[in-house]
Amino acid sequence: MKYLLVVQFDVAEKDDFDSLIELEEKIINSIDTAHEIDGHDFGCDEFNIFIDTNEPTEASTEIQKALNNQGLKRQYKIAYRAVEGDDYKVIYPSDFASEFEIK
Repeated sequence: MKYLLVVQFDVAEKDDFDSLIELEEKIINSIDTAHEIDGHDFGCDEFNIFIDTNEPTEASTEIQKALNNQGLKRQYKIAYRAVEGDDYKVIYPSDFASEFEIK
């Protein structure tokens, strides 16, 4: 796979872990098999789901559709970088103006 896609959720409380794992399961069940879930991490006020893909825009569209179908009220970001790269490009939200980082 050429790209690492990250779905990043803001975490208000450490008790959010179970609900975030449920969201990860919904993403796993809704994306095309061309994209591979590579795990997650939890900490520093964020929960990240890592996805290997050759088509980050396509994967992002599938993820957004799955999350929107769930009536998601939680804030999230989607960004990607080349597997061998360091700089992330934010796909969602489209008006994100800060630097994307994984803490």
